[in-house]
Parts: sequence; structure tokens; C-alpha cells
Amino acid sequence: MNRKFFWKILLLVTVMGFMMGMSVCAEEEDLTLVSVSGADNVDELVMANGHGRVSIDGSMLSLWATNNSLVELNFIVNSFGDPTDSFEILIYRGTQDALQEVVCSKVDNFSDTPGGEKYTYQWNTKDLNRYPAGDYTIVVTSYYYSDKGKAVSDVDSLGIQLGDYRMVLDRAFAARMYSIVLGRPASENELTYWGENLFNGRVTGADTIYGFINGPEFVNKHTSNKEYLQVLYRAIFDREPGNSELEYWLQIMEGGISRNYVLKGFVDSAEFGRLCAEYGIVQGTVALKEVRDLYPQIAGFVNRLYKLTLERNDDGSGINYWVDILVKKTRTPQAVAHDFVFSPEFVNKNLGDADFSRIMYRAMMDRDGADVEISYYQELMRGGMTREKVFSCFANSPEFSRIVASYGL
Repeated sequence: MNRKFFWKILLLVTVMGFMMGMSVCAEEEDLTLVSVSGADNVDELVMANGHGRVSIDGSMLSLWATNNSLVELNFIVNSFGDPTDSFEILIYRGTQDALQEVVCSKVDNFSDTPGGEKYTYQWNTKDLNRYPAGDYTIVVTSYYYSDKGKAVSDVDSLGIQLGDYRMVLDRAFAARMYSIVLGRPASENELTYWGENLFNGRVTGADTIYGFINGPEFVNKHTSNKEYLQVLYRAIFDREPGNSELEYWLQIMEGGISRNYVLKGFVDSAEFGRLCAEYGIVQGTVALKEVRDLYPQIAGFVNRLYKLTLERNDDGSGINYWVDILVKKTRTPQAVAHDFVFSPEFVNKNLGDADFSRIMYRAMMDRDGADVEISYYQELMRGGMTREKVFSCFANSPEFSRIVASYGL
């Protein structure tokens, strides 16, 4: 401690020490002695000057603490063996150069046994109105009694900073995402980035998960739909999914919507709300931007055509294209089905009449054609009926009309 600050504190202690009385006692419940143990660095000078002395333990020089917690404070207490000697711990709001009011205090007596010990106190900072995040200064003053009354024998001090506990929780939330979603620990810079963004309200819990799930590191893992869902359950619901839950979401994902549509369902849930509350962050939501996610029923219709005519899944760009056309009603569902069946991709399959008929039954009537039905259309096409006319028979059937209606078209 610098000499200037010593005399500053000494003056404050001398003037205020006898005036605080009842107010000091009222604050004692926030500083509780929890243990006394052997000290590593006993000050031998205590025997020379004949007075007890308290100093701040070296472990506190690197102290990093937050409010809304029990902060451990350690002091080296060197006793001359005079139990009338006493010491007082004062915690001020503010820095050593700008002390403000005393927010916490503790008065104790030295042991009647000469020697040195480490005293550990718990500082209860759970009252956030009383202990907002910021700078604090711990001042410990040793007293003795002379023929002139109570006198100061020594003063020691340390400036510390209380961090906001929410920042700790925000960093923990981010660390959770790195561990569960990306399968690796986060760097300090990564934790700082997400922690500060969550703390300052620049992102929500939903924004954070969206960023991880849609980031290149996770996307490049090329997870299956099942693996994707398992990650969501662990990261968002903090549990493993049941088989029925997996089947439910897998069926939805087979409908042509994006993974963000599923993600929205998770982050909008009450379960995720409880997780966000646990970490003290805003839940938020995911804004759906793709047209297929805004019209999931119509996306299901288009996705069905991809699977039953072209016999493949789409990456989303094609589904978005066709859903947009159907939403704007620039083409009818029958016309869109026609565009699939007579697209270069389908035509280049070079299907025979029998296989063409089978696909028409599956795509336009949602069933397999019986052998006699397949033979019937084979005969018609051998007789000169074009595939355009065969398609028209299927597209204008009551069965296809019911399929179209089931998708809200």
C-alpha cells in the first residue's frame, strides 16, 4: 500500500471509526467468519511491536469475484496474545482514490494465543441493490488500547472489482453451446464475444443458438436429421429426446421445411424459456425467412413431387421456388405437377410406359397401381395416346384433387 493512501485511510478510520457504531453492526451479517487455519507467512514483527496486526492475504491479489455470490476473503491475522486488541474490516464502494460509503463491515478480536493464522470470511453479495457490479475497496484496520484509549496500529487495503453475475452466466451459456453444438471448449475470446453480446442485450438466447447452428463449423459437420435433432435436444432442452419425439420431428423434417423451421419450434418452447431464465438471458425467437417455412403445407406438396417424380430430395432452393409460384398463384398445382413430370430431369430418366404409369399412380393418386391398371395405360400409350394425355387423366382425377386439397391448395 502506498504511503499517501495509508494516511488517507488512517485519517478516515480515526474520524469515522467511533461514529459508525450501530450502522456498522447492522452490516455484519454480510461478512461471516467461516474458517481459521494455519498461515503460511506469519509476520514475526508482531512480537516486536506488541500489537496485533491484520494484513490482506496474497491470494486476494488475484481475486476475481461477482455479485449475487458468496465471495471468499482471506486475511493473515498476527496476534500478540492480547484479546483486547481488535480489528475492523470495512468494504467501501469505489476505488482507493475515490472512496464512497461503507457497504459492509466486520469487527473481531485478536486471539489470546500469540501467533499467526489465516482468517477466511464469506462476503455475501447477493443483494444486488447494495452490491451492484463495480469497484470496491477493502480496508482492514488493526487497533490496540493504550492509556489514551483506542488507537490504530496498522492499516491494509485492497481494491477489487465485483463483476456482474449475469456476465458469468452469459459466458456459461456460451460455453454450453461450444461444448454441445460444436463439441469443443471455447477460447477466452469466444466466450468474451458471446458473453458481452448476451450481457448487453445485442443477442438473445435464440440468436445465440441460431448463430451456432447455422455457422460454418457446425454446418460442415454434415449432421443427419437425427443427429441435428439430438443436438437441439441437448443444447436447448438439456436432455436426450425420446423415440416418439424423434419420430415426430423427423416426420416434420421430411416435409420439405428447413432446419430453421424446426429450430424455431425448439426456441419458442417453454422448456427453452426455463433454460434461458436459469442463465438470466432473454429467450428471443427465430425469424423464418424462407418461403417454404412460411407455408409449410405447400412446401410439403412440392417436396412430395420431388420425391415421387424425381425421386430425390431438394436442398431447399427448388422448393422455395415452387412454393413461391404456388403462393402467388401464377401456376396451379396441376401445372406445377406437369412441370415436374415433363422436366428435362424426369424425361432424361427414359422410363418405359409401365414405369411411367407406376410413377403417375404414386404421385397423382398416392398409391401403387395394380398390374391390370398399369397394363391398361400401357395399351393406351401403345395405341398412340401421348404421355401428356395420360398425365392429364391423372391430374384431373378426384384422387389428385383430394391430395391437392390436403395441402391447403
